[in-house]
Formats: sequence, C-alpha cells, structure tokens
Amino acid sequence: MANITTNSFEQYSCQKCGRKYSPKELSKKMFCECGNYLSKTVCVKQVNQNPFEQEIAQVSEIHFRSSENKYLPEKHKENLIKAHNTGSQIIKNGGHEPEPFETALLVEEYRWFWKPKNVKFVLVAESHVYAGKEEISVEINPQKLRRYAPSYPQGGPLNFAKIVYCPGYGEPDILDSPEKIENNPGTKQFIDLFRKCLGYNKPTERSLEWKARILRAARDNGLWLLDASCHACAKGNKERLPKQIVDRIVPFSWKKYVEPIVDELEIDSEKVWIIGKGTHDLIRGKYATGNNWSYQPNVIVKKDTEMYEEKKRREQSLQKTVREALSM
Repeated sequence: MANITTNSFEQYSCQKCGRKYSPKELSKKMFCECGNYLSKTVCVKQVNQNPFEQEIAQVSEIHFRSSENKYLPEKHKENLIKAHNTGSQIIKNGGHEPEPFETALLVEEYRWFWKPKNVKFVLVAESHVYAGKEEISVEINPQKLRRYAPSYPQGGPLNFAKIVYCPGYGEPDILDSPEKIENNPGTKQFIDLFRKCLGYNKPTERSLEWKARILRAARDNGLWLLDASCHACAKGNKERLPKQIVDRIVPFSWKKYVEPIVDELEIDSEKVWIIGKGTHDLIRGKYATGNNWSYQPNVIVKKDTEMYEEKKRREQSLQKTVREALSM
C-alpha cells in the first residue's frame, strides 16, 4: 500500500478584487492595494508516494481570515484571537455588531509599534473607539504625514484606526479618503495626559508634529498605554455598548490577552495605573489594587465640588508617580 504524505503551501487573495499574493509578494500592510482585506488560503495536498506513480490523491483548501502582524508578537496574537472571538460572541448575543478582528489587530499593531524598549510605567484605559471595515481600509498618506509631522517615525502601520497612537485619528488632512470616516475627532485628551505625565508645558499651538513629539517622548521614556478590552466599548458620538456587555468583555479580554502582556513586562503593580474607576473595578486584582486609578481625562467636573478636588488630587498623584518611575 502506498504511503500518503501531505504538502501544503500558502496563498493570499483579496476578498474584493481577487488579486493573489504569494507569501514572498505579500507586503507588510494588512490590506490589498485596492484597500480591502486579504484572505489566507492553505492548500493541502495529499500525495501518493508510490515510486512508480506520483499522483495527487486529493487537494483540499482550508480558508480562514488572516492578517499579517509585524509588531505584535505571535504568542500574543493567539491570545488576541481567542479574546476577540469570545468577546464577539458576547456582543452578538447582546444584539450588537462587533468590530472585525482586523480592527483589533490594527489597533494592537499601532500599540506595539509604539511600545518602549524599556517599559517603566503602564497606563491602562478601557478601549479604543469603534472602527468598521470601511474605516480601517482608509490609508494614511505617507507624504502628507512626513509634511505635517517630520518627526513621526517611519515604518509603522498606515491604515486608519481610532486610537491615540494612530496619526490619522483626529487628522483628516493626512488621510487619502477622509470622507469614509464617520466620526474623527481624535483623542487630544490622552495626548494631554501623556504631556502632563511627562512634565511638558502646554503647547501654544496644537499640531500633528506636537502629537508625534509627545508620542516619541512617551516611548523613549518608557511610558506605554494599554487597553483593558480588545473590543471597542465606545462607538463615538457618546454612544457605547450597553453596560451589561462591557462588564463581561472587559474583564475577559483583560485576563485572556492584556494581563499576560503586563506580566511579561515584570514591573511592579505600583507602576500600573488604570484610567477610569469603572475600568479599574472591572479588572480589580493584581494590577488594579484599589487606589491606583485616575479619572478619564475627558471627564468634565464642576469646579468647587468634592469630585473636582478628588479628580485634581488623583491626576497630580498619577503624574508624580509616573515621573518618579520614568526617572529611575
């Protein structure tokens, strides 16, 4: 009886235009040149090893969605997939549409592109903001990026995502198709949070170059921002997923994907602060210890109130703690 062995090869094709890419031809981008997603096909061939007759007994194709990751380590990508799959089911069961996995991966690619070589302090926010397939297919024009932000480092992702680490978030002038973005206010509050933690003065004029310098300073000094949830809890325009869904997806994503990343950093829990008390309470444990949280930077509180004083006190405590950690 002839021996049967299997040989396999990979091929990538665009889900829209059908263009095919071999692994060698595949660019570092997540998308086809037409701006749409690539689907990975593994072709498995079962080959009859009879020396008198080499024949292909069967050819089967296994299709599964795949996006290339350049910065996110493979072991963490596996955890991201698991956390995203479970979170997607929770969101669907609640009657809502989850983001595609490509959004979560793009967000993490930005995050890991900006990861400091030596992480000294970690901020943990709730999540990025929702972006659908069409929005993340929008590309950042590299020439415009260099023109508006000369100090922005080269080599990073160039697709749009709603996260502070994306240069196009809040900057429609550098996007090739800004009209495809439903809501693009940016997140100046988190740039200000970085600025205050780093001890920088308030700029006289905000610009993309200023944002790039703050992000570089955060990276160079060891300050890194993570999100507890790999799914967007906020949809923009003050719309959010229902609390009962958020209360399930945040702690699951934290345990399955994010906490192992923090564990790997080998930093003390005192050097991890949570942005938002609600997020802190959902992930309470080793790194959310009861008092290491600060208010969301976009929370508006009336002056001369007890809450205003507490917000001010917590922000000052966070800034002092970060600066002390970064100076070591």
